[in-house]
Amino acid sequence: MQRKRELHPQLAPIFRVMGVPEELLVIPILESSYLNFSEEESLGGSAGLWQFQAATARRFGLRVDETVDERLDLLKSTQAAASYFQYLHSKFGDWHSVIAAYQIGEGALEARLRRSRGDGGVWSLVRKGALPDYLPQVMARVMLAQGGAYFPLATRSEPGSRKRGTSLGIAVDPPRIGRKPAILSEPLDLEVAK
Repeated sequence: MQRKRELHPQLAPIFRVMGVPEELLVIPILESSYLNFSEEESLGGSAGLWQFQAATARRFGLRVDETVDERLDLLKSTQAAASYFQYLHSKFGDWHSVIAAYQIGEGALEARLRRSRGDGGVWSLVRKGALPDYLPQVMARVMLAQGGAYFPLATRSEPGSRKRGTSLGIAVDPPRIGRKPAILSEPLDLEVAK
């Protein structure tokens, strides 16, 4: 988290300008621990802060060849990640699906959603074990980055509700003394893991 705090002022404006939630800047914590690994240091041929595969990096404008690997350029790779997130959002329509698709690939997510016949979306797939626990891990890190489950920094709230949420659609009950931590819930009629 310390490295994220150091890099956040450089990376957040890219996401802001492109209309991508800054909360997604927690993804490199899981992908690379905010370290800029080369392809030789990473598993599976991915590289950089965002752990892009070469083909995906090229698809979103990064140069990857025998002399240059722009996946290792923090700003260019973050621009590419924001473009990829925008693309995934236009395809899937919600940020939770974007996170899942980023981790397993858009084709794999489409196939799993088709097999589930749209029954409950990505959170239903997580509960059934059809998706790895990457999405809950990202959401947990978002909560930690915002001060923990008891004190999330809200960017919006639902009218008439005491729940406050982030731009990713995480809603958390306000804390009450003597109560267990709140369970995450999606304000858009999608159940979140219980």
